[in-house]
Amino acid sequence: MGSASRPSLKTLEQDGLVRRDAEAVIPPRVHYSLTDRGHEVSALLVPLADWAFQNADAIVNDQPSRS
Repeated sequence: MGSASRPSLKTLEQDGLVRRDAEAVIPPRVHYSLTDRGHEVSALLVPLADWAFQNADAIVNDQPSRS
């Protein structure tokens, strides 16, 4: 997967899915956590990802051959 298809932490923060908390220490320290919206999306995506992993072999093996 190319970097253009992976959301950055900054994008996730702008979308309201991730909260960024920076500490003013040396060296700088940053903590990320899910927002309420992030938890809501996670609750939807985790079962989908579980299903995809459980069915990955069937999905791959049932694809028509490409010639």
